Amino acid sequence: MATEEDARVICRGLPGVSERPSWGQPAWFGKTLMARMLVRLARIDLEELDELLQESYRLAGGGAPGGEKPGAGATG
Repeated sequence: MATEEDARVICRGLPGVSERPSWGQPAWFGKTLMARMLVRLARIDLEELDELLQESYRLAGGGAPGGEKPGAGATG
């Protein structure tokens, strides 16, 4: 079971992400709103939460985790 604190730790580990309330709920912002606690954390595990937050970060314009764009660093 994932917790709100798990979400907080994952989000704070992403470059440029800040936390502030949005509509009375914890929310995390990258370039745009990337995550707000809308899932029932008791129904997902930590791995699924991490995957959801990483994808949300990418969709919000944050790029790949670690600040790299997908494919960056690949040489050919």
